[in-house]
Amino acid sequence: MPKYLCAILLAFNLLTALPLAAEPLRLGQAFELALDKDPKIRARRFQTMARQEQPRQAKAQLFPQISASSATTKTHYELSYLTQPVEETTFQYAVNLFQPLFRPELWNKLDYATLQAEASRVQLQIDEQKLAAELAKAYFDALLSRRGLEFARTRMEAQGQRREKLDGYLAQGLTTKMDALDARVEFDRARAEWLAEGKRLQVALLTLGHLTGLAEPELPAETPAIGRKADSAVVEKEELNAWRQGLAGSLEVRLAGIGLALAQTDMRIRRNERYPKLDARLSFSDSDSSESTTRRNDARAMLELNIPLYQGGYATSREEEARLSAAAAKEEVSFQIKTAAESLENYWMGYRLALDRIAAHAEARTSAALLVEATEKAHAAGLQDTVKVLEARARLAESEREMVRAQSEAVVAGIGLRMVTGDLNNEGLAALELMILGGS
Repeated sequence: MPKYLCAILLAFNLLTALPLAAEPLRLGQAFELALDKDPKIRARRFQTMARQEQPRQAKAQLFPQISASSATTKTHYELSYLTQPVEETTFQYAVNLFQPLFRPELWNKLDYATLQAEASRVQLQIDEQKLAAELAKAYFDALLSRRGLEFARTRMEAQGQRREKLDGYLAQGLTTKMDALDARVEFDRARAEWLAEGKRLQVALLTLGHLTGLAEPELPAETPAIGRKADSAVVEKEELNAWRQGLAGSLEVRLAGIGLALAQTDMRIRRNERYPKLDARLSFSDSDSSESTTRRNDARAMLELNIPLYQGGYATSREEEARLSAAAAKEEVSFQIKTAAESLENYWMGYRLALDRIAAHAEARTSAALLVEATEKAHAAGLQDTVKVLEARARLAESEREMVRAQSEAVVAGIGLRMVTGDLNNEGLAALELMILGGS
C-alpha cells in the first residue's frame, strides 16, 4: 500500500476517533426532550387520543344498526293425540336493522363527546405548559447561577485578599482588631454566598437533567443580558394592555369555558330525554324446521313510538341537577377569568419591579466600576492602599451578582406572564430565550 494512502487512512482514523464537540442545549430542544421523557405527558397524550374516538362513537349512534343472528333449537315434547314423543329441530337465521328517526338527545351527545375531546386537548396543552414553565425556570436558573457563581467567586477572592492584608497589618500594628474582624466576617459571608450559588447551580443542572434525560446538559456560552430600556408611562400602559388582551388565550379560562359548554349540553340532553322517541325496525328471518307447521320466512317492518309519561320524578331531578351544574360551571368561568387577571397583574408588577431593580443595579455597577478604576489609579500613584482596591473590587462583584438576582426574578415573572396568557409553547419559549440571551 502506498505510504501517502497509509497516512491518509491514519489521519482519518484519528479524526473519527476524536470525540465530537457537544452541541449546546437550546431551550426548544430541551423542551422536546422533556416532552418525550415525561411519563405524565405521554399518558395524557394517550388519553387525548382515546378521547378523540368518543365523537366517532356518538356519531355512529345516528347511523343504521345492522345485526345478524342464527340459532339452532332442539325440542322434545309430547302430545295427547300422538303415541310417540316429538323430536323437532329448528334452524333459524335473522337479519335486523334499527334506525333512530327522532332522538334529539343523540345529536346532543355528539356535541358533548366533541367538547370532551376538545377539553382533553386543552388539558394536554396545560400539562405541557406546566412542564415548559418548570423546564424554563431550571434552564435559566442554570445560566444565571453559572454567571452569579463567577461574581460570587470574584467577590470571595477579593474579600480573602483583603482579610489577609488586614491580618498582616494587624500583626504589624497598622490597623485595629475591629477592622481585621470585619474583614473576616465579610470573607465568611462571601464564601457562604459562593457555596450557596454553587449549590443553586447544581440543583438547576440536576433538575434540567431529570427533565430532559441528559446526564450532563451542555449549556450555551451566551451570557444572560436581560435589561430594560427607559420606557414612558404611556409605553408601559400599552404593554400592559397588550398582555391583558392576551388573557383571551388563557388555557385555564378556555378549559373552564369548555366545562360550561359541557354542562349546558348535558342539560339539553336530559331535557330532550322527556321527548317522544321514534325508531324504525326492519327484520327478516328464515327458519328450517322438521315441523311442517313452523313459519319459514318472516319479514317485518315496524315504527316504534316511545312516550315517557311518568318516572317518579327521576327526569325532573336530573334536569335540576344539570341546571345547578351549569350554574356552577358558569361561576367557575368567572373565577378563572378573575384569577387569570389577578395573576397577570401580579406577574406584570413583578416583571416591572425586576426590570427597575436591574436598571438600578446597572447604575450601581457602573459606579462601582468607576470606583475600581479610580482606586486602582490612585493605588498605582501611591495615593491609595491595596485594601481599598480590594474593597472596590468586592463591591463591583456584589453589584454584578445582585443584578443577576434581579434578572432571575424577571425571568420568573416573564415565564408567569406567558403561562397565564397561554403563550408558553415552542414559540413562547423561543421568544423568552431570545429575550434572556439576546438582551432585548
